[in-house]
Amino acid sequence: MTPYSIQADAVAKEGAQAGEKLWLAVEAARNFVSYTRLVDMFSATLQTLTEHLDNEEERELFHASAMLAVRMMVGGNERDAIDREASDTHDAAVRFDREMDRGVAA
Repeated sequence: MTPYSIQADAVAKEGAQAGEKLWLAVEAARNFVSYTRLVDMFSATLQTLTEHLDNEEERELFHASAMLAVRMMVGGNERDAIDREASDTHDAAVRFDREMDRGVAA
């Protein structure tokens, strides 16, 4: 493990934990709306929370990792997209941190 992947792992873990907690809060409304609507509510709330994070790469990784909390509530194609997004944003965060450390990123 590199320092870059350790940092990305930490952000991903925090995002996943936040997603699990947020899903529990949103799921409390399950008797009043469909699961599709619950996923929409989760996504909208998560978007509002993450738009205030300053670092773009960390924001995207946090968001993608939190979305893993609802992966079993969506269809196969959307589930695959959530998985890909989480993996891709993790890789991008590691690359960005490495480039910033070398002074390559603008």
